[in-house]
Amino acid sequence: VIILLCSRLDNMLPTTLSRCQLVRLGAVDQDRIVTQLTADGISETEALYWARFSQGSLGRADAWAKLEMKSETVYPIKKELVEKIAALELPDAVNLSEWMSKTAKKIAAAWTSSAGNVSATDITRRVQKGLIRMIACLYSDVMKVASGSADSPVLVNFDQPDCIEMLTQKIDADAAAGHVEFCYRMNRWVDSSVNEKLIFEQLLLNLSNSDILMGS
Repeated sequence: VIILLCSRLDNMLPTTLSRCQLVRLGAVDQDRIVTQLTADGISETEALYWARFSQGSLGRADAWAKLEMKSETVYPIKKELVEKIAALELPDAVNLSEWMSKTAKKIAAAWTSSAGNVSATDITRRVQKGLIRMIACLYSDVMKVASGSADSPVLVNFDQPDCIEMLTQKIDADAAAGHVEFCYRMNRWVDSSVNEKLIFEQLLLNLSNSDILMGS
């Protein structure tokens, strides 16, 4: 039995990773991730967002927080995506899917140039899932607020409360939970190498209009 210790799973060669049985040793404390990221020059607000986005994965938080595309980081893109989703109406779905596709390609290109030996296909999937997760986190926040299960729920998008409030005026907790579930269903499409534009269109059409038939 060979035991490999890895703090950055995304840096492992796919050929090695595919032959391993993963044993996760638990999430890293949120405060530790924030401390590490702020020590590396990330603002505290951004660091806290990425800590919650990554669900306790220091490597994932570090990778997303430090990714740079010329003079821009991913954090402003995340904020713009959340704003667009909060204001999403059915006529906007196709245009927003095109924006997401272009954005995914831009992020993937920057990641590929800095990732070394990770395949472009793996990076593309990682970016697609990351954008979908940003949307899932937003609807998870809406679900928490709409359900009223806690006076001060822990929100991933604590930095954009107006967007969360906008969505809670449109949908209830059950609908938000359904949207979260659909986001993770789209991740299976990513793993199955479904066309990127089709994935984003299907996702956004369903988020903008619950009467549209959901794909399996």
